[in-house]
Amino acid sequence: MKNIWFETILAEVEYDEDVWRDDASLTVGDADGELTYAMARDLCEKLLRRDPRMQTTAAIIRNSRRRLAAASMARQRRDGACRERQAHANGNEQAPPPAPMLPPEQANWNSTKRYPPAYVDTYDPATEIFYSSKTLSMLSVVVGALVHVSGALSGGTGEREASRPEVGIGAGLFVFLSFHVMYGPTAPLTRPHPLVWRFVHGVCLVYLLSLVYILFVNASDARLLLKHLPFSSDLGVPLEERSYGEDCRVFTPEHPTNKMAVVWATINDEFVVAHVLGWFGKAMVLRSYTLCILLSVGFEVMEVTFRHMLPNFNECWWDSWVLDVLICNFVGIYAGMAVVNRLNNDRRNALNSAAASAGAAAAAAAAAADAARGFPRGTSSDAAAAAYSAAVANASTAALNAMPMRSTSRSPPATARRVGGEDVGIVRSILLQFTPGTWDVYDWGVHTNPRRFSQCLVLCAMVLCFDVSAFFLKYALWVPPSHVLNTFRLVLWFLMGLPAVNEYYVFMQRSAAKKHGFFLEKLGAYAWTLVATMLIEVLVSIKFGRGLYPNPCPRHIVVGWAAAGVVIATVLALWSRSHAYV
Repeated sequence: MKNIWFETILAEVEYDEDVWRDDASLTVGDADGELTYAMARDLCEKLLRRDPRMQTTAAIIRNSRRRLAAASMARQRRDGACRERQAHANGNEQAPPPAPMLPPEQANWNSTKRYPPAYVDTYDPATEIFYSSKTLSMLSVVVGALVHVSGALSGGTGEREASRPEVGIGAGLFVFLSFHVMYGPTAPLTRPHPLVWRFVHGVCLVYLLSLVYILFVNASDARLLLKHLPFSSDLGVPLEERSYGEDCRVFTPEHPTNKMAVVWATINDEFVVAHVLGWFGKAMVLRSYTLCILLSVGFEVMEVTFRHMLPNFNECWWDSWVLDVLICNFVGIYAGMAVVNRLNNDRRNALNSAAASAGAAAAAAAAAADAARGFPRGTSSDAAAAAYSAAVANASTAALNAMPMRSTSRSPPATARRVGGEDVGIVRSILLQFTPGTWDVYDWGVHTNPRRFSQCLVLCAMVLCFDVSAFFLKYALWVPPSHVLNTFRLVLWFLMGLPAVNEYYVFMQRSAAKKHGFFLEKLGAYAWTLVATMLIEVLVSIKFGRGLYPNPCPRHIVVGWAAAGVVIATVLALWSRSHAYV
């Protein structure tokens, strides 16, 4: 459906109208199929807040508001002129009253009463206490904790007290993370709480700074430094890397108990479960079958490329392409995408049902508006105008209340049902805080144009660098695969990847709408931090890997990558040239 309101808002955000053409929320309208001013205004505002792809700057939103207000005033003047001409043609002595103007609190965009109470972002009563400002309380807790742990007010003599540098470093991290959770960058995700994502970003910053420090020490000092971390006193011992390609037989008839002993030993390896869980997490982050399958095949290519350096990458053909790609990776990708599609379908069903309810409410209220617009004989001007305003307000309120709105802690209303003395609604609302508020499948558009293909290729390269760096870091720093540091790194990258990939996706969407948007758009804080961390990991792997890999790179690997680079560059050049004439 096309109308001036959505054409204006879509033009302001420089976004393709086809993206929203199938959205059921855009079908809300009156009996004539045209949105009223109040409905269109608030619905456009809601779209800007609800979907991260439509997030815009404040200047663009203000410009949209001015255009919408100007269009509304022009329409009202046009309707008034039409009524005057109709009254003059009918010979009436008194022309019908003009269409009512918007109330001041609705016409003034800068008013604090811009939205009716039902439209304002509200907090769930069950979790509202967690969203109030607690900056001074946090400051008091931080200072009190430092006083208690440091013993600054205990009355002892400073010269006689033992030094505790480890506790001092931990206290410094505590102060830094406390400040970061209160004033750090806000993530595009709001569940379970914005402070959680700020804390994750703060931990990633600490990890990044630690890598930068390690980058300026030698390998021996770096390995010694890791021994001082919690649960890491057993580090500092050279690792014995296992090679999976020494015996590639599928059947072992000479084995006394198991005729497939080699296959069974590989299946019982710890990396099998890691493959399934890892690709489940990648599917949740990337939300695309295409990218996940490309990365699954690409990682096996990375193993073939670096198997002369790491014995861990030396695998049998059936281990790489059957057990890994076709079984473990596919199971993880399928399970992750099943969860993504389920969450996305639930959101679409909620939108469709809400839009249907809103459309019915608007159509019912539009009948009263049409009757009031006719100004039956004997009706005073003030009464007719008031009736028309009330009908439009009822239609707008009914339609917008039925639409889902994104807010910080919005979840299904907490009912008053009580079971065994427990308030089930409040408990349910608190538990829903740990579920995603909105969930969309990313449309990466890999085959759309060469620019989009290149951006997706960069994303795949960064993910592969993250995967490969894990093996090189643990080999150079002597960290066993089952150590807690590897688990911490994987969990941190997964939690950071959720908002970071979303920011990179928004960066791609916005830059695509501008001719030189790639150089004008700003990458989000989470994506920037994750990219910087990945690059520092690569630098640490390269520096500490000197002298650890004596085997030269095989000639066929160099030739293969050179040929692949030439093919990709040629295809992109031809594609860009043909795309320029489209």
